Amino acid sequence: MLPCTHRRTVGLAVVLLITAGVALSEKTKLDEDGIYDFREDKIFDDVIEGKRIVSVFFHDPHLAASESVKYEYRLACKELKEEGVDMQYGIVDTSNANTRGLLRRFSIFRVPTVLIFHESIPYQFYGNLTRTGLVEVMREHAQPNWKSDHADGIVTELSDDTIQDFTLSRRAVMMMFYAPWCNHCKQMEPAYMDAAEMMQEHKPAVPFGRVDGAKYSDISTRFNVTGFPTLIFYRNGQEIRYDGARSAHEIAQWIKVRIAPASTPLKPLAGAAKKHGTISKDAVVVGFFPSDEAPELVTFHELADAFRGDLKFAHMIGSDAMEIARQEFGVTSDALGFVIIRDSRLPVRKGEKKYAVFDDDMFDYAAAKTFVENNFRSLVNFGTKKNWMMRFAPIRPLVVVMTDIEWESTRLIQHEIDQLAQVAEKFPDINFAIADPEEMGELVPQLGLSDHDEDAVACFIEDERSRFPLPGAFTADKMIEHLQRHENGELKPYYRSQKEPSRNQGPVKTLVASSFERLAGDVSKDVVILFVTQVSSDCQKFEAVLKKVHKQLVSDSTLFFRFDVELNDLPVNFNAPSTPSLAMWPSGKERSSQPEVYKGRRRIDSILEFIRKNSGLSQSSTAEDPAPASKAESEQQSDHEEL
Repeated sequence: MLPCTHRRTVGLAVVLLITAGVALSEKTKLDEDGIYDFREDKIFDDVIEGKRIVSVFFHDPHLAASESVKYEYRLACKELKEEGVDMQYGIVDTSNANTRGLLRRFSIFRVPTVLIFHESIPYQFYGNLTRTGLVEVMREHAQPNWKSDHADGIVTELSDDTIQDFTLSRRAVMMMFYAPWCNHCKQMEPAYMDAAEMMQEHKPAVPFGRVDGAKYSDISTRFNVTGFPTLIFYRNGQEIRYDGARSAHEIAQWIKVRIAPASTPLKPLAGAAKKHGTISKDAVVVGFFPSDEAPELVTFHELADAFRGDLKFAHMIGSDAMEIARQEFGVTSDALGFVIIRDSRLPVRKGEKKYAVFDDDMFDYAAAKTFVENNFRSLVNFGTKKNWMMRFAPIRPLVVVMTDIEWESTRLIQHEIDQLAQVAEKFPDINFAIADPEEMGELVPQLGLSDHDEDAVACFIEDERSRFPLPGAFTADKMIEHLQRHENGELKPYYRSQKEPSRNQGPVKTLVASSFERLAGDVSKDVVILFVTQVSSDCQKFEAVLKKVHKQLVSDSTLFFRFDVELNDLPVNFNAPSTPSLAMWPSGKERSSQPEVYKGRRRIDSILEFIRKNSGLSQSSTAEDPAPASKAESEQQSDHEEL
C-alpha cells in the first residue's frame, strides 16, 4: 500500500484533533496548551520571525512512534511553561500538504524530530526524545547565555590572502560562500558547522572554510558564485559543487563518498567478483589488470572517479586475475578488461547476460565511459533517493512504478518486477524503474500519484513537462494499453496544480497550473509572473515590492501574477532559475516561448524600467507618468539576492 502520508485524510485529521481535546484559536493559532499548531507554512514564518527562541516538534500522526513522542513533547512543554522558561513552542503535522515544504526547507528526512530556533536560525535537537530528555535540552537552549557548542576555529574564515593556500595545500576541503545579510545562509550555518565537526573527527579529516562572498566579490567571481549560500568541495584541485540537502548528515556523507577510494581492491579468487556484485545489491564494475603498474589501471581509476557516488567499482590485479576474467566472463584481452555485473536481483532483457564485457585492447577513457553508461542498467531498475538524480532524473522516457519495498527482501515485490519486465520487453526505447513512494517523497505528488491507495501505481514520464499517471492499480496489461494510447495521442499530460482561489483579488493575482492558459494566455497583454515558494519570507518581500510596481504602472494591459513552483507545474517550457524570480511574457509573444527574465535588484524603479523596456504594447498604453516612488519604496530589496 502507498503510505498514509501520501493520502488526503482530512476527516481523520479532524477526528484526531477532537480526541486530543485541542481547541484552536483561529486568531492566534495557539491550542489550549499554549502551543502553536502549524497548519500552514506562512503561519510558521509569522511565528518564528522575531521570536528569541522557539522549539518546534515535527511529527506524522499516522505513525504510532511519532504520536508517542508528541505526547512526551507536550508534557515537556507543560513542565517548562510551569517553570516560566522563556521559550515558545510549536508542532508541525508533516502529513499536511500545506506544511510539507518545511521538510524540504529544513532538510528533515525522518520524523519525529525537533528543531530549536534562535532568532529564526534552526539548531538540530540532540538528545533523547522523552519528557526528561526534551526538558533538559530545551531548558539549556533557553538560557540567556546559551551558545552553540561548536568549537572555535572549526570553520576557517577565508580571504583573498588565504584562500589559495587553503584550497591548494590540502587534498580535500569544503568551502561555503555566504553573505552576512542572507537569511538562507544564517539558517544553513548550524548544519554546516555540525558537518565540519563530523569531518574533523573523520580519518582523514576534511577542513571546512567559508568566504564572505559579498565582501570578497572578486573571489565570488573567480569561483563563478552567483547566489548564496554556495558550497564548493575541492579535491586534488578539482572543484565539485554541492547540490544536496542542507543537513549536516547529508553534507558529511556526500564528502565521505568523495574522499573514499574510487575503486575497491579484490583478491583474485574464483567467484570473488560475482560474489562482490551480489553483496553490493547493485550494479558493479570490476576491472582486471595484469599488474599494478598497468597504465590502463590509472584510466580505470579515473573512470571510477567519474561515477563516484553512483556506481561501485572494484578491481583485481595479477595473472590470476586475468585468468578469472577469461574463465568466468570470457574476457579475451591479455592486457586488460572490465565487466559490468548487473544487479543480481533484477531481470535482464531476453538474450542478454547478467554482465557486460569490455575488453578492447585499447583502453580509451571516452569509449569506456560510454560503455558503462549504456550497459549498467538491467531491464528493470530500482530507483532510490540516493540514485534517482544521477540515474533516472536525466533519462527520458521513463516508466516508474511506486510500491512498498522491503529492501532486505525484494523478493516480496517479485510479482511487480515481473509485471514491469513484461512491459519493458515490449517497449525497448523506454526506461523502467521501480521505487518506494515513502522514500521518494516529493516525487509522488509530482507524478500525480498522491491520491491513489492501490498496492502499486505507475506513471509514464515522457519529458519534464509531460507526465501521464496510470489510472488505478498497476498491471502489465493496463500499462501496455496506457503506453499504446499515448502513442496514439489519446492521453493528456498531468500538471500538478493548487486549487484556484475562489476570490482572486488584488494587484498580484494567484496563478495556478490549471488556470494558466485562461488567466495568462491572452497574448494581447503583457504578463509578469513572480515565481515563489510559499514558505519563503524572501518571496513575500518581493511580492510586496511588486504590488507597489503595479500601483506605479497604472495599466490594465499588464497583468501581474504570483506562481508557486513547489505546488504547481508550469505548463510552458520554462524553469524559474530560483525563487523568487520575475519573468515577463510581452504581448504578442506566445506563452510557449521563453520569457524575459529580470536580473536586477529588487527596486521599484528598476522593475518598472524592465517592464517598459520589454513591453510589447505601445508606450502610450503601458502607463501614465508614474508618481515618484519614495526612497524607502525604491530601495526595498530582499535579504537574499543573486549577485
